[in-house]
Amino acid sequence: MESKFEKIKNFWLDAGKTELDGDGLKPTARDPFMQLINEYHIENRLDSNDNVLDVGCGEGTSTIRFASSCKKITGVDYSPTLIEQAVAKKSGIDFKVNDVLELDKLFPTAQFDAVVSIRCLINLPEKEMQYKALDNLFKVLKPGGLLFFSEGYQLGWDMLNVYRQRNNLSIINVVEYNRLFENVELETYLRSKGTIREYVGFGDYLFGSRVTHPMLTNGKVVHDSPINELFYKQHISTGVYQKFDECSYAGIYVVQKSK
Repeated sequence: MESKFEKIKNFWLDAGKTELDGDGLKPTARDPFMQLINEYHIENRLDSNDNVLDVGCGEGTSTIRFASSCKKITGVDYSPTLIEQAVAKKSGIDFKVNDVLELDKLFPTAQFDAVVSIRCLINLPEKEMQYKALDNLFKVLKPGGLLFFSEGYQLGWDMLNVYRQRNNLSIINVVEYNRLFENVELETYLRSKGTIREYVGFGDYLFGSRVTHPMLTNGKVVHDSPINELFYKQHISTGVYQKFDECSYAGIYVVQKSK
């Protein structure tokens, strides 16, 4: 019988056979504006001398954007069909097929100045797998280097659903192939590896796109709609993106590895 891990991996293998799904969205970033928010904040925090690893790079769009802000970048993903898409973009970036659970077998210890993980580890079905993957991210990161960790967090998810229920909206269920991180447990682990320099929350965008948007449209939400684009533009232009941070189920932990 196919394990849950194999089922998820096959999902991404199938997803990589086309760049856009039936809704005209990228399977790797069905909310394009949340992905742009991730890219915006990470891009602005990379150093031009950095050697960067983008783990779970998908079809490579974010990796290619980050390339202009660092010295060198490598993208890895365990889906060969997604890597085929990335290579086809002919960016000159080194894209490799690799599983984050075996990352330390591909790269030497302490090789990268920065490691990026955007919604990659939430696709691992067990907590033990997620933390083994996190161990691998820190293994390939140089002492003093930065981990940009943007995944999915239970506390923000729960609070967002509280806001939705207060406004007569149904709760949002976690999709079958995602496993959220428990905030306290995650932050305890991250502090054991280094210093949490910053947490960049997306609460304003998430409240707008997941609460205000459906209130305006009677529950009919389209991720790439002009309404969400407006919340995205507001987020990156105002600098007050910590508003509604309690419902930020997606955000970026910037962690500096201990020297």
